Amino acid sequence: MTTGSSYNVRPDAVRGVVGNVVGILLQAYSTVVELERLALPPTSFAKLGSPVASANIAMQGQVVGTMRTLLQLLQEVNDLVHRSANDYDEADRAVAAALGGGSTGSGAAPNAVLAGYAINDSAGAAGEPGSVGNILDYLGRAGLGELSSRPLTEATFRNAGDFADWLDRSPANQERVGLLAVYSGSSRDVSGLVHPGDVVVVQPAGDGGLVIGVAGAGGQLYNHGAVGSAADSGRVRVYRPMTDATPLW
Repeated sequence: MTTGSSYNVRPDAVRGVVGNVVGILLQAYSTVVELERLALPPTSFAKLGSPVASANIAMQGQVVGTMRTLLQLLQEVNDLVHRSANDYDEADRAVAAALGGGSTGSGAAPNAVLAGYAINDSAGAAGEPGSVGNILDYLGRAGLGELSSRPLTEATFRNAGDFADWLDRSPANQERVGLLAVYSGSSRDVSGLVHPGDVVVVQPAGDGGLVIGVAGAGGQLYNHGAVGSAADSGRVRVYRPMTDATPLW
């Protein structure tokens, strides 16, 4: 941002943009995974002959390969932008230290702060897997979104699924709580996509109740106690703190 003859960089804002791009790339990556599953068996082309079957396999491979290459390139560019924000922060701290002043750095990453609140609150507790109120409290204490000026209460939502539906309904809703939707789909594909600090909603297969929690190490979910894993069978929706920037794979 320019102001008169000066030029200012807000690393927290840059990281916010990087986090948004990460979310978009994750959604695109999920699309690529689905595309890979659309492969038709060669027997489907029995009447048309093996040349058509071979051409279909080759075409799908080229499309998937091209998309993966593009995603990798975009991820590398995004990482460079994130590194620039970090370097600016480091330079700011070095100059401040040299002048004997304080740094204007942005502090700990919100995902780490959020995970820390959830894990600390869970020590010795039995777990409240359906509590949206606890999650909103963690988000507020981590300083995410607009919750300090526009608070939300658990009474706003019927259950964890209603909260997830509300998030998915509008980017403005996600911005209000400082979360970005990055994945929605089967739990079998979630391995490696859930990072510490993510808010995860799990709809177990069968008649099990909805589970919401903040992810810690290994995909373990916490909500006033350990409440399961992001890899539990069923549908999973993952939301990431907007200023977090992490690799796709």
